Amino acid sequence: MNKIESLIEKYCPNGVEYKKIKDITIYKQPSKYIVLNTKYDNSFKIPVLTAGKTFILGYTDDEYGVFNGLKNNIILVDDFTGDIKWVDFDFKVKSSATKFIQSFDNNKYSLKFIYYSLSNLSYKNNDHKRCWINTMSNFKIAVPPIQIQNEIVSILDSFAELTAELSFRKKQYEYYLNDLFDFDKNNIKYKLLKIKDVLKIKRGERITKKELKQYGYLVISGGTNPFGFYDKYNRNENTITIAQYGTAGFVNFIREKFWANDVCYSMDVNKEMNNKFVYYFFKKNQNYLYSLVVPATPLHLPQERLENIFIPIPSIEEQNRIVQILDSFNDLTTNLQIGLPKEIELRQKQYEYYRDKLLTFKELKH
Repeated sequence: MNKIESLIEKYCPNGVEYKKIKDITIYKQPSKYIVLNTKYDNSFKIPVLTAGKTFILGYTDDEYGVFNGLKNNIILVDDFTGDIKWVDFDFKVKSSATKFIQSFDNNKYSLKFIYYSLSNLSYKNNDHKRCWINTMSNFKIAVPPIQIQNEIVSILDSFAELTAELSFRKKQYEYYLNDLFDFDKNNIKYKLLKIKDVLKIKRGERITKKELKQYGYLVISGGTNPFGFYDKYNRNENTITIAQYGTAGFVNFIREKFWANDVCYSMDVNKEMNNKFVYYFFKKNQNYLYSLVVPATPLHLPQERLENIFIPIPSIEEQNRIVQILDSFNDLTTNLQIGLPKEIELRQKQYEYYRDKLLTFKELKH
């Protein structure tokens, strides 16, 4: 029995009450917190918010009527779309269409729990009519005892923090991926050559679904995932592949021996090149590769277009340095054996379980 189940057994074995949102929250107009000056500047300190996708519209120096979100956490609701945001920092808002929602009694009703419950409803207003008073405030949610609310919030918060950390790491990776290849800015000498001058592109060899095995070597084909298994291999470890058909232009780096099917290219670099460096070059230019695809049926990336891409070639020492840096970030974000993703996977399962639990408590019968 997990902790939540133990708390349910202790505090509400016969079920929990379902209450309307309007009966457990306080609704406030944002009038005195609306920004007066819409000339935003990133050098200013006070964010101007909307509950929509943009969330932070800009920053203002209008210090009159700033809402103290750091002290008084709040749910922002877009009265026209039904979008919601959790806010725990000081801010101003753009217009009266953004509503403020707070808990009626913090000792009974966790505002963060209410926020997660509303998020789980996934409500969207398509009529462009004000929706809080007549619609959203009448939604019913399960309201277990505060001890259970707090435990669920703790679990969902920990998942959100980990995913935010993973997102941050990915942004770091993307930053370094772009920065490390900016040799002009970094004053690093390099030669500019065509791909065909530094590596050999080969097509794989065709096998069909009927020839696949239950186990063996991975078969890499035109998709983002392996095609299956085969009892032979035609490529060695640490090989770059690029899909020719299917998800044409998709770049991958295969760490083990595998079978390259006939709808993907594989690459052999010369001895003066670090093949992982070439892989990272292609990853940096993934969108450019997609732009080279011929929009036929099926999609097709011609070999000659690949071969004529220009690639900057610094010294092998510089290539190795770049690979070492990017590998460290790549391990943190994509390798399932180390770093955050393993923890993310576990938290994802917890998150889905408890997120669903928000709407699946047994209702208390009076």
